[in-house]
Amino acid sequence: INVISPKPLPEDRKIAQDLLIPLESASRLRKVIELIKNSRSCLVFTNTREFAEILASRIKRLERIPIEVHHSSLSREIRTKVEKDFKNEKIKAIICTSSLQLGIDIGSVDLVIQYQSPRQVSQLIQRVGRSGHWLEKISKGIIIAGDWDDAFESSVIARKALNQEIETSKFFKNSLDVLAHQIIGLLFEFRRPKPKEIFSIVSRCYPYRTLSYEEFLSVCKFLEAIGLIFFDDTLKLRRRSFEHYFSQLSTIPSTKQYKIINSLTNKVIGSLDEEFIGLHAEIGASFIVKGEVWKILEIDENKVWVEPSKDLEAAIPVWVGELLPVPFEVAQEVGRLREFIASNLSDKKSLRSRLLETYPIDKRTAEKMIKTIEKQSKGSIVPTDRLILIEEEKDMCIIHACFGSNVNETLGRVLSALLASKIGAKVNVKSDAYRIIFHSSFKKAERLKEILKSLKPEFLESYLDLVLPNSNLFEWKFLHVARRFGVIKEEAEYSRSRLRRLIEEFRGTPLFKETLNEIKTEKLEIEITKNVLKDIQNGKIEVKIKNGISFLGRIALERYFGDIVFPKKAEKEILSIFKQRLLDTKMLFVCLNCGRWAQTFAIKDLPKDLRCKVCGARLIAPLKTKNPEILKFVRKALRKNLTREEREKFKRMEKRANLFLTYGKKVALVMAARGVGSETAKRILSKFYRDENELFKEILEAERKYLLTKKFWRL
Repeated sequence: INVISPKPLPEDRKIAQDLLIPLESASRLRKVIELIKNSRSCLVFTNTREFAEILASRIKRLERIPIEVHHSSLSREIRTKVEKDFKNEKIKAIICTSSLQLGIDIGSVDLVIQYQSPRQVSQLIQRVGRSGHWLEKISKGIIIAGDWDDAFESSVIARKALNQEIETSKFFKNSLDVLAHQIIGLLFEFRRPKPKEIFSIVSRCYPYRTLSYEEFLSVCKFLEAIGLIFFDDTLKLRRRSFEHYFSQLSTIPSTKQYKIINSLTNKVIGSLDEEFIGLHAEIGASFIVKGEVWKILEIDENKVWVEPSKDLEAAIPVWVGELLPVPFEVAQEVGRLREFIASNLSDKKSLRSRLLETYPIDKRTAEKMIKTIEKQSKGSIVPTDRLILIEEEKDMCIIHACFGSNVNETLGRVLSALLASKIGAKVNVKSDAYRIIFHSSFKKAERLKEILKSLKPEFLESYLDLVLPNSNLFEWKFLHVARRFGVIKEEAEYSRSRLRRLIEEFRGTPLFKETLNEIKTEKLEIEITKNVLKDIQNGKIEVKIKNGISFLGRIALERYFGDIVFPKKAEKEILSIFKQRLLDTKMLFVCLNCGRWAQTFAIKDLPKDLRCKVCGARLIAPLKTKNPEILKFVRKALRKNLTREEREKFKRMEKRANLFLTYGKKVALVMAARGVGSETAKRILSKFYRDENELFKEILEAERKYLLTKKFWRL
C-alpha cells in the first residue's frame, strides 16, 4: 500500500481548463489514467456513488479507455454485465464504491486505486485485497490523497493497514424492529407458541443475549397494538402478518434521488436525496451544494428547480452520499502526527525522512503534511490529540478536535443544544472527524469552553435522549424504522408536521426506542465521548481559544461552504448567465401565412428581418415545439378544418405571430424564458427600458414568478 499526492505537470493545466476543475484535481485525474493504463486490470474505489460517476465521466472524456461504473444505484443487470465483462478483460477498469469490495475474485486484477482516504482501515484492507488473486502475487493498492486533511488521514490508515491495526467492529444490540420481524417469522414455524418459547430462542442469539423478557413482551404488545399479531397468553399470526413479513425482508432503506436544476442555465448541478427533501426542502429555502448557495423555486416529482442565492445565513450544507465515519483511533493518530511534525519543523529534511520511514507515503505527501502544519503554526495553534483549539470569527466558531466522526457528532449535538439554551437562539452545527463548526450570530467560544469543562460525563446520554428526538436526524430515522415495523407503508410520504405528530404519538414505544438505539449505534460514540469529557475536565486534554480562523479552520469552511463564506455571486453575474441561456435557446419559427415553411434558429442567430422563404410574409410564430407535424397542422388551420381545441391552439399561435410582427426578435427573446406566453410577453414588451439589462431583469423576474406559482396551476 502506498499513499501518493501527484505533482501538477504542465499538461495538467489543459485538463484543468477543459474540465473546469482545479489544477490539483487535474493532476490526480491524470495519475489515475496513467495507473489504469499501466495495469492489467484495475479497480478504482471512490467513497460515494456521485463521485464514481463524476470520475468515470472525466476519464472517458479524456481517454478512450474501456472503463465502466459499478455502484448500488445501478440495476442488477447492469452490475452483472459489468462484472462479467471485467472478468473476461473486455473492460480495463471499474470505477466503483463499496459494492465491489466484498466477494469479487478476479485473477487479472493487479492494482486497486483508492481515490481519497478510505476513511477506515477495514475498508482499505477489503478493497486492496481485491488485487493479486493468483499464486506468488501480493495485493497492491495506491491511495491518491486529496486535500490537506486527506493526506494525514490516508497516511495513518495506510500505516495501520500494513500493521494490521483494524478498528473494532460495532454491532447492533437488541434491535427491536428486527426482533419484531423475527417474532412474526417464528410464528410461521410454531402454532400459537407461548411468549417464553419464542423468547428462549431469541435470547440464545448473540445480538439479543442481553435482551430482557420485559422488553421482549413490550415488542409483542406493540405488534398486537399495530394489528400484526394476536397476543393473549399465546402468540398468533393475523392476515397482515404475511404481507408485512415478506415486504420487510431487508433493513436497507430505499431512497429516492432528486435532480437539482439551475433555472438560469437549465443545467443539472447535482442531486439531493429523499432525506434532505423530506427534512429541509421547501419553496424559498436555501441550501449549499458545490460551494454555492441555491434558493428552491419549485419541487417536482424528481426535480428541484433552484436559482443562485445570497442567503448564506439561512443556507443548509448538503451532504453528498453517506460517508463512512472516521474512527476515533484514526483521528487520534492524525492528532499525534500533527504534533510530531509541529515539534520537528526546525529540521525539515530530517522530518521528511522520518515521515517516509514511518508511513508508506511519497515525498510530496510528506511535504504536503509539513506545509499544512507550517501554515497552521503561523499565527495560530496546532490542534492535536491532546489539544482542542476553539477559534471564532464573526458568526463562525470552530472547535478543532481530533476525536473522529462519531465523537464529534455526539459532542456537536449536545454542545449546540446546551449553547442554544444559554443564548436563547438556534445554533447551526456541522461536524467532521477533526472539527465541529457552529454558526450563529452570538459569541460562542468562551461559552463552549465552559460547557466542555462543566458537562458531567454521566449525564451525557440523558442529554442526548432529550436532544435527539427534536432533531431532523431523528425524524428521518423514525420514518425508516416505522416502515420496518409496519406502522407506515413503504410508499407513504409524510410532511414534517405530520411526522412530528406521529413521533409524539409513539413516544415511549419500541418504535421510538429503536430509533434512538439506531442513531446512538450508527451516528454517535457515547462511551468514548464520556472519556474525552473526563480527560478535558482532569486536564489531560487542554482547551485553548484563539481569535480568527486559522488555516485548518479555513479548510473546513471551504469544504462545507466553498467560496460563499467570502465573496458572493453578484446579481450582474446571474443576469449574464441568464442572458446567455436565452440567447442560446433554439426556437422553431413557423409561417402562418402559407404553412409551407418552418426553420429552427438559436435566438442569437435570428436574422433581423426574418421572412418566410416560400411566400415572403412576416407572419411568423416563434414556438418552443419540436413537433415535425406542425406545418401539417398550420395548413389544416388555413383550410378552416379544425376542432374546437385545435382552434384554440391556432389562436395562441396567431397571437405569437402578431407579436413577432410588431416586436420582431425581442418577442422571441422574451418567449425563450420558461413560462412566458403571449400575454406576459406583451406586458413585458409594452414597458420602456433604458437598456437591455433592464429588459433581461424583467424577463428573469417573470420566469421566477412562473416557477414559484407553477405548482398551484395543477390544483
